[in-house]
Amino acid sequence: MAKRASRPSAEGKVSPTLAYRCPPGTPLIITGFTGPFTLSEKLREGTDAVIHACAGSGVVPSMSIIKAGLRNDEAMRHILLYSNKTVEDTIYLELLREMERDYPDRFEVHFFFTRIKQKPTFSPHIALGRINQAAVEAVLNSENNPVVFVCGPANTPLEKKRARQDPTIQLKPKFMESVLEMIHTAGVDPRHIKHEGWG
Repeated sequence: MAKRASRPSAEGKVSPTLAYRCPPGTPLIITGFTGPFTLSEKLREGTDAVIHACAGSGVVPSMSIIKAGLRNDEAMRHILLYSNKTVEDTIYLELLREMERDYPDRFEVHFFFTRIKQKPTFSPHIALGRINQAAVEAVLNSENNPVVFVCGPANTPLEKKRARQDPTIQLKPKFMESVLEMIHTAGVDPRHIKHEGWG
């Protein structure tokens, strides 16, 4: 049943529909996983590794892929580059650490924290600051022809449209634009890149 919990995003596609056209109590039908952010059989061909670059709640779609992969595909490695403001903001922190312990040869997390000054010690793969070109290339170069999934904040279609219409508007790259640029610079085949963002 639909419940109204907060104000919708003015630039979103789903939240305004749910907030303004779906009264509380309306039954909702959930159809399951759809869309391009999936690890297809075609993407699996010719690789034994998947790199996930995520920020904040962008880890949620990748977690489904990672958990299914670790359970069902013993030949595939998953490496997560995961950016958060603080340790406390890190979704799935304890689960991720547990998964690393359970699958030490097939799952690895590189944590990036942008709003703390003292480096935590709970993992050997922790950096202060944003995901950067050197970190991206180090992970990409350690794997054979990896597939890359990127999920995090991005400039919205409305923001891009406004910038096209008004030359005085200079869009700053958000997580998505920055990381995609790093991945392209590293020479990843565009057919091996999947991305999903939000404003």
